[in-house]
Amino acid sequence: MVVNSERITENNSNGNQATAGEIAALIEEIAPVSIQMSFDNSGFLVGSRESKVNRVMLALEVSDEVIKDAIKQECQMIITHHPLIFHAEKSVTADTYQGKLLLRLISSGIALYSSHTPLDAAPGGCNDVLCDMFGLKDVCGIVPLGRSGEREYFCARVGSVDATVQELALTACKGLGADRVSVVDCGKRIRRLAVCSGSGGGILNECIAAGADALLTGELSYHEALALREAGISAIICGHYQTEVPVLNSLLGHLQKRINVLKYNTDAVITSVVTDPYCVYTLGGVNIDR
Repeated sequence: MVVNSERITENNSNGNQATAGEIAALIEEIAPVSIQMSFDNSGFLVGSRESKVNRVMLALEVSDEVIKDAIKQECQMIITHHPLIFHAEKSVTADTYQGKLLLRLISSGIALYSSHTPLDAAPGGCNDVLCDMFGLKDVCGIVPLGRSGEREYFCARVGSVDATVQELALTACKGLGADRVSVVDCGKRIRRLAVCSGSGGGILNECIAAGADALLTGELSYHEALALREAGISAIICGHYQTEVPVLNSLLGHLQKRINVLKYNTDAVITSVVTDPYCVYTLGGVNIDR
């Protein structure tokens, strides 16, 4: 899923290279880091804000393969949805998986910026992309995240739709490329659908308050699914990776527009690496390739 960089830099070949800090600022135009949830660690995580960026790579998360891809494509910065660092670390060594990745980023001169819950809530972010894909109308935010300037941000959405659970599951398979969709089917037609990318098990009360007939999300625990069913709310569970990776194209579009307006001599690509850790086996034991 690598985007042709020539199209991105079409109007800025005579401009100056953006710094990593300037690229980060473009992300924060739509997803301000100040609104992130308390557990989150979005923001500038590795490198110097003053470093020049000729090419930036977008990925859902950092992995060894993503770093290799960034090096191969001569990227000086990676922007991810999931932060590599969530908690305070007392040391960074090659003895841990996280430490190995951090040391490789540093030694390769690659800056890292992450936008997690801010990108979930952003206009054109994870949840808005899903709402568009599933054709929701009269969309409004639920689960308030915070306010920045004149805008209030919400980490989930609810909107109008007219479909069965099976029809929504089929749309997920086709639109999200999900090779497996689990459902909780309470047997009623879905008129009002709540959407929460990634993990949506914590918003049951908000779904009830919003009058949702169903919740579309990436993952639920067994007991979260039981609680939804007991409340009479169906669920379409599409995969954590599958509900979030589509946002990379939306984010790329935002960067492309702003880079061209500001005439930065910087381009952007989406990694070709699939970081989803799961694969699916059929009853016959045949692996379904992504």
